[in-house]
Amino acid sequence: PMVALAAPSGFVLFAVVSICLSFALVPITLSRAGNPGVVLATRVGLRRLLAISQTALAGAFVMGAVVGAFFGMGPVASQQLGFSDAKTGAILSAALIGALVFQWPLGWLSDRMDRRFIILGSGLSGVILSGLLVWTLTDGNELLVIALCFLLGGALMPLYSICLAEVNDRIDESELIAAASGFVLVYGVGSAVGPFAASLVMGRIGPTGLFSFMAAALALFVAFGTLRIRQRQRTATADKQSYVATPSTSHAALPLHRHGPDRAEGEEAPR
Repeated sequence: PMVALAAPSGFVLFAVVSICLSFALVPITLSRAGNPGVVLATRVGLRRLLAISQTALAGAFVMGAVVGAFFGMGPVASQQLGFSDAKTGAILSAALIGALVFQWPLGWLSDRMDRRFIILGSGLSGVILSGLLVWTLTDGNELLVIALCFLLGGALMPLYSICLAEVNDRIDESELIAAASGFVLVYGVGSAVGPFAASLVMGRIGPTGLFSFMAAALALFVAFGTLRIRQRQRTATADKQSYVATPSTSHAALPLHRHGPDRAEGEEAPR
């Protein structure tokens, strides 16, 4: 939303974001926590991850592709459709707010149901919402586009954490960090492929090609996941780890999370 406050090509917005990031470091630097210990983790290759859960690993790749395409090519599509900078910022912000709002309900459900059904249900929701966005963009209803992007972000962006939780339910604690690192790699590859593939589709059919690409990628994933879910039993509820929202970047701080299943040992914080 801050793009409406100053010109995106100027220095002001860059400086404001830099100041906000600097302020975000203040609570960390003022904390009295002790130094974390060294976390011992075994290596987990992609073959091992595929053997654990092909659906979850495919989900990480597809989420990287569609989320990367949305944030990479979304502003381009918005400008091609004639939306203002403020409306473009509102569309992208709506997706992030949707992810924040829907993260807890989806995580709560995944702790109590077969996570694969949550993954496939959210993927199917993404197919439907992307299809609606293709129709809505041609209609030019900006408010409806923002609302649909809010729901799309809420349906798709928490799925990375749910896919990782599905894998964590099936591995030993010593493999948690290595598995998370493998997911970062797969997600990163998807993030590199997605914007490029979406740009090719947009070059063929116009700005609506972004959501056509997202709908097609998600539909293929849902079809693949539906086939896989018939071939493997669900994880017992007693064996599940609690859902933890996980960033799709570095997992170096993951053991420090108070709900994390593999906390690092370090010096006790001063009292």
